Amino acid sequence: MNDKLSLIAQSFGSLRVKRDEPMALHTNNKIGGTADLYVETSTTSELVRVVRQCVELTLPFLVLGGATNVLVSDKGIRGVVIKNRAGSINIVGMKGKMVAGKKEIGDVLLEAESGTPIGHLVRFTIEEELAGLESFLGLPGTVGGAIYNNSHFQRHGKFIGDDIVQVKVQNEKGDEVVLPKSELEFDYDFSRFHHTHEVILSATFKLQKGDKAALWAKAQEASQTIRLKEQPYDIPSHGCTFQNLTKQEAVSLERPNLNQSAGALVDECGLKGACFGSAMISDKHANFIVNKGGAKASEVLAIMQTIRHKVHEQFGVFLKPEIFLLGEWTDEERLSVGAPKRGKNGKTDH
Repeated sequence: MNDKLSLIAQSFGSLRVKRDEPMALHTNNKIGGTADLYVETSTTSELVRVVRQCVELTLPFLVLGGATNVLVSDKGIRGVVIKNRAGSINIVGMKGKMVAGKKEIGDVLLEAESGTPIGHLVRFTIEEELAGLESFLGLPGTVGGAIYNNSHFQRHGKFIGDDIVQVKVQNEKGDEVVLPKSELEFDYDFSRFHHTHEVILSATFKLQKGDKAALWAKAQEASQTIRLKEQPYDIPSHGCTFQNLTKQEAVSLERPNLNQSAGALVDECGLKGACFGSAMISDKHANFIVNKGGAKASEVLAIMQTIRHKVHEQFGVFLKPEIFLLGEWTDEERLSVGAPKRGKNGKTDH
């Protein structure tokens, strides 16, 4: 493998490529062992090029965006980790009609590259007076990661897939293909990319004209009033650890007001503030596991195992992870927290 890695390194130059790079430097929770090779790409064409090289060399690879909802093993990641920083945003089309001699803008089509931070995209759309994505201000991560897991903000009943028209991907052969929304299989915390292993390159959104002041007010409510006050964004974490209950589960458990919150179950088990080493269940939001400083992935895994056991013991349900285990995990470790066994290597975009 070393000879193949050297070919990638030569292609992008020593300043762009790092060997044995600690992933703790690049993950939102500041946790993770080393990657054999770490490459940063700044454009979609660079991303496409390095992915094609990996395919041709049969090298395992993983594409990362914001690395916000992942837990990288202490043993690290074998092969190539590609940090995707392609972040251009462009208005590519619009529809309108004439009313009283004036043109009124209807739908506006906007294309964003997959490495675009969600916060940048939301701010761009609001400044352009475009409605649809304002609920996602404050959401960490990138466009690619948000699409991969169909990111949501339940308080506003919004999913990122709601406004998607199409997504451009690089398939397993290395070719670029455009997929319409009808083929993306969006669901709660799910899209087709969980099983196709295609690399997300860009997405086209259909948005509508809106009032800038009203859009900023809604965005600020989501970001400050709700997220910052209720969630521990002042300390490293991977975001929500487990998926919320389904409506059916909430009904069967007779949850008050059909509350679907996984964090509420963890809280009712008395686990808020529980620690394992330097990893801790947040005392602000029980579905967050935070890194108090120098936490290990194994410590986070131990807390996840405890949560699943206690919640199942008290409520009879097994919580499903919302985060992804990346790198060198055993099938036993994966199954212990409800994650699937190791499948085809990497090729995802978080």
